[in-house]
Amino acid sequence: AYDNRDEVPLSLFANSIEYIPLETNKESLIGRGPIFQLAKEQIILSASNHVLVFSREDGRFIKEIGSRGEGPDEYRVIARYFRENASITYVKSNKYNFGLNIEGEIVDRIHAPYEDSVLVMNFVHLTDSTFIGFHGNYNCNQKYKLIFFKANGEITKTIENQFDCELKNPDSFHFLGREGQFPKYRDKVWFKESFNDTLFQVHNDYLAPKAVMNLGSKGIAYKDRINLSSAESQFDYFKVQILDITENQLFFQLSTQGQTFNGIYNFETEEILLSDIGRTEMHGFVNDLDNFLPFVPQYATDNNQLVGYIEAPDVLAWFKENPEKAAQLPDNLKKLGEVKSDDNPVVMIVNLKD
Repeated sequence: AYDNRDEVPLSLFANSIEYIPLETNKESLIGRGPIFQLAKEQIILSASNHVLVFSREDGRFIKEIGSRGEGPDEYRVIARYFRENASITYVKSNKYNFGLNIEGEIVDRIHAPYEDSVLVMNFVHLTDSTFIGFHGNYNCNQKYKLIFFKANGEITKTIENQFDCELKNPDSFHFLGREGQFPKYRDKVWFKESFNDTLFQVHNDYLAPKAVMNLGSKGIAYKDRINLSSAESQFDYFKVQILDITENQLFFQLSTQGQTFNGIYNFETEEILLSDIGRTEMHGFVNDLDNFLPFVPQYATDNNQLVGYIEAPDVLAWFKENPEKAAQLPDNLKKLGEVKSDDNPVVMIVNLKD
């Protein structure tokens, strides 16, 4: 797929796109690296230091939910886990993880295991009362990889780490972000580890292999996961991040040599495509539905949609560089040319084909 990468049009797998500019004011300014999630009538934004709620209909800012701090019922970091079927956003305090509903009320408390040689770094629901969490091998000496547990922290099953890695300094600790991922679609949960080529489907208490991401000699071996953890050392290797999975498709990103290519894999046809649009570091899917900016997905909803966003400066640059295409846009998209460079992003919702 990498050797045959080409422009991949949205029309191959999508029908239409919605654009929702988010209101910009003093209370709604968005921090770096936002994650957008869709509720029935709201857009929930999780960033480094706040959780904001906007209207899904028109992007109007509604409120901030939760409070960052060290006090009772305040959170320390954003868990970046959203339970779509209940519209609950999860955050982490010093003692436990808790879920916030759209009104900002704490409606769920989860005591993920963090002691007795167990360190759950991130987790998802398997059922309403059971969870699976990823145990980071932060010093190449950790026994466990996955922990099955209950909301009170009780461990019900463990899966051991079968791989060894090398650590130049035996007294050091290395926490690699998003190393263990749990894509989730409706009642199905998958697991993919950054330095293992196999994608597993998670069942109640075991894993079943679903697909293999064959990186060949370009993959970073598990034993080198820490020694090759810098951007410089990984430059010529392939790094794959699973974005999300739908009923029939897997969306992912492949990064190498300073560029990131968005890809799609079809489970039924076994076809895999990597989009390369040239002259850019981020290669999105070509927007042939309305001939606007390329689309870079962030996650897939349970309602067969992909969610992404575009920054205001990129919108303005596109209008400046493409006056002829801009003149052909429908009126609702022409209005986006009026955004200011410091405005909040525009959320894109792509409706997938059945």
